[in-house]
Amino acid sequence: NLMDLIQEGNLGLIQAVKRFDPYRGTRLPTYAAWWIKAYILKFLLDNARMVKIGTTNTRRKILMNLNREKRELEARGIVPTSRLLAENLGVDEQELLEVEQGMAGADVSLDAPVGDDEGETRYIDTLHLMEQSVDEKIAQGEFRELLEKKFEEFSRTLSEREQVILTRRLIADKPQTLQQIADIYGISREAVRVAEKKLVAKLKKFMIESFGDVREIEVHLSG
Repeated sequence: NLMDLIQEGNLGLIQAVKRFDPYRGTRLPTYAAWWIKAYILKFLLDNARMVKIGTTNTRRKILMNLNREKRELEARGIVPTSRLLAENLGVDEQELLEVEQGMAGADVSLDAPVGDDEGETRYIDTLHLMEQSVDEKIAQGEFRELLEKKFEEFSRTLSEREQVILTRRLIADKPQTLQQIADIYGISREAVRVAEKKLVAKLKKFMIESFGDVREIEVHLSG
């Protein structure tokens, strides 16, 4: 539902802020929107796969209880073999193996290579090719508004110089150079670079604290 998509978008926003590098020539709002979309699309794709996996009552039972049963056995020092899991859940071993295989296939890394191009194309690079659902479009719209609101809140916490770096460097359509900012204040390019680095760290902290009610999930991202 829409709230699930919004929560996934929250996670994408947190990841974007953590990974953002101002020296790659990308505006933070553009970069964040890309990660938000990636998380939402991955969520939709994974859930579509799960629906296909759990097509019978037995498979739904396996899907809902398999990981819990594995954890309980491992906590007792018992190796969770497919036979033992099937016996404990009261299901056919072959059907359990098929569901387990399907679940593994649904856990796609966003950085996983696609096809036979030796890793040149990643899974996340193909997500823009998927058609957007109405809910997804609404969620993305929500996050565009949310991102603008958060930048406004963050800007109010900054000094005048930090606001200039934010608006003219980090979120500008055509960012000014370090030298241009340095000339405004009569300081060195290195001083601006250091100030910008501190500002990005401050922004990351602000964004993560703003979404402190959202727990991180593992998506096997590098870096």
